[in-house]
Amino acid sequence: LMDKSIEKTLAELHKKYAVRNEGSSMALLPSEQGPKTIDKLTEETRNVAEQSSALVQAAREKSAAVEALAKLQEQAETYMKKIESEKKRLQQVEDEKKALVAQLDEERVTISKVRQAQKENVKIQKQIRGLEDKLEKSMVKYNKALAINAALKNDINDLRRERIVFDGVYRKLENEVQQKKS
Repeated sequence: LMDKSIEKTLAELHKKYAVRNEGSSMALLPSEQGPKTIDKLTEETRNVAEQSSALVQAAREKSAAVEALAKLQEQAETYMKKIESEKKRLQQVEDEKKALVAQLDEERVTISKVRQAQKENVKIQKQIRGLEDKLEKSMVKYNKALAINAALKNDINDLRRERIVFDGVYRKLENEVQQKKS
């Protein structure tokens, strides 16, 4: 809208200037018109030139603003693409984080189970040592009992032999007594 209005104003100024130039060519030459007319025309020409250069400057500024706006739009598009890319990357990182947290939780559970098993193993090892100590003591008692049993068996065997000997002696004596009686 602004560019069209500037172009329109510029076109009107050119027409105005052209009309005045045409009118001045039909009229008397500037030297014949007098100094006031020349001053007036010079002033009008200066005004038209100033307005024209102001309009050209405004058009240039608008053109520069349009170019700056285009650059800003390009930058905005670039940044939007970067933002989308970063959003995707962030989502990937979040997904990886979730997977790693899940894996970490699984590892913690596994480690907990391993530690529990180690504790159980230590407990069982203590029980085994206790049972081994009891077994050792029982074996010592058993061996003592075997030794005592063996000693008692020897004593019994010795007593049996003695009894056999005494029985033999008793029978001989009984036989002798019987023979003396008869």
